[in-house]
Amino acid sequence: MDITVHLTNEQKEEACDYGITAGKPYTATQVRDAIVDCFAKVHKEVLLSQGVPEDQLKQAVMKMLTDMSQKLGDDIKRPTKKSLQKLVNALAKFSGSFRSNDIIAQRHKLFSIIIGHLKR
Repeated sequence: MDITVHLTNEQKEEACDYGITAGKPYTATQVRDAIVDCFAKVHKEVLLSQGVPEDQLKQAVMKMLTDMSQKLGDDIKRPTKKSLQKLVNALAKFSGSFRSNDIIAQRHKLFSIIIGHLKR
C-alpha cells in the first residue's frame, strides 16, 4: 500500500530509517521489525545502562515485545494489522512513564499511519 500521500517528508525519512519505504509495498512482518528497530534505537541508552550488550539490543526488544504481545493475546511472530495497532498503543502507554509525550505521540502517529495502510 502506498503511504506516500499520508506522510510528511520528515515522517517518510523516519519510516525509511526503520525499513519502511514510502511508495513501496510492505508487510505486517516488516512493520513489526520496524517497531523493534525504532524501540531499540530510541531506548538504546536505557537498555545499555541495564546491561544489555549492544549487539543484543534488538533481541532484548523482541523478547520484551513478545511478552507484551502475549499479554495482549497476540503472537508477535504472526503479526496482523489489529495486533500491531494494539502493540503500538501499549508501547505508547508503557513509554509514557519515561519518554516525552511529544516523542511518543510522533512515533505513535507514524506507526499508526503505516499500520493503517496494511491490508490485514
